[in-house]
Amino acid sequence: MLVPSSAGDVLIQATVVKVEMVDQKEGTVATFCVKVSTSHDGYNSFVVRRRFRQFDALHSTLKSSGFKGVPDLPSKQGFGGTSKHRAFLEKRQTGLNTFLAALLNDPAIAISEDLRSFLELNAAEQLFEKLQEKDQNVNDLVREKDQFVNDLVRERDDALEAMRRRLAEETSPSSSLRSQLQDTEAALGEAALEKARHSRAPKLLLPA
Repeated sequence: MLVPSSAGDVLIQATVVKVEMVDQKEGTVATFCVKVSTSHDGYNSFVVRRRFRQFDALHSTLKSSGFKGVPDLPSKQGFGGTSKHRAFLEKRQTGLNTFLAALLNDPAIAISEDLRSFLELNAAEQLFEKLQEKDQNVNDLVREKDQFVNDLVRERDDALEAMRRRLAEETSPSSSLRSQLQDTEAALGEAALEKARHSRAPKLLLPA
């Protein structure tokens, strides 16, 4: 059940979602809750409450305005002579949804001021525009936050890489010195072994 907006770029969905019993001066009456929302975003929605006689007034206004194919309303008579019967109200809710579906599927009726006024669409479009602007602002803030976090991560990674390079440069001479020390120790050890071998060798006696 979609109604194009005046701008032609926003589709509106309208559905009778529940029935509320409301106490008024003339007694307890049934009120039908019509949820109106953008078709692509059920979060941006509002509810208008309409009595059956308001649906009946809309029906009469559309017929008197010359619209063709205006659907019939569900029966006004309830089960057991009472309009408060639960089964009757559920049947009436279904009938009203069928009525709305037929209206909203008619291109001419769907954009009529009578239906737009019934669903309070003129005020709703301003609300939807503000909500969409709010959503855009939220998306911009999320992108800015993500960019800020990415910059922090990149700075951290750059700092860690610089620290690794610095540590590598600082430990490189120590590694070279250790290698030189090990070579010197090895050379000294070989010299000591050579000296020991010479000291254990038999001495030759020279003739007088």
